[in-house]
Amino acid sequence: MNEQTQIENKANTSVLMIVLGAIIALMLYSIYLTGSLVANLSNVGLFGAMWDSALGGGATVHAMVLFVALIIGAAHLLNKAIGEKSQVIAKVISKLMKLPVSLVLIFLALWLGALGYGKFDTNVTGANLNGGGYVLELINVVSILYLTFFVKKV
Repeated sequence: MNEQTQIENKANTSVLMIVLGAIIALMLYSIYLTGSLVANLSNVGLFGAMWDSALGGGATVHAMVLFVALIIGAAHLLNKAIGEKSQVIAKVISKLMKLPVSLVLIFLALWLGALGYGKFDTNVTGANLNGGGYVLELINVVSILYLTFFVKKV
């Protein structure tokens, strides 16, 4: 592998990790908003409320995006490790994973977009039981679409 390819791979990994970090932070913030509202309204601790909201409450979609972002990061690092041993296998894995990963991300972005539109249509602006207001959902959708179309993932 020549030096130019190594530099491009390091740059791709850096950009991917920055974007994934931003998406993870946004999803955790959305889960936090839901959990804090539940914790304020009930006699449950913040972490328990966040956990319950992420697993079966209004922040389930945000938890799915968080989980997918973690899987993409792990798959990228695994593929990078495989590429050090065999570049052919790494290229095949990369080509096979590109479409399914992009489709899952687009589906999740559409789902969050529908939630955001519902919040906009009903004039919800602040934190609610579905992961924040419509502006936060718009930011979530844009970040996921940026990851989908402009960042090399696997």
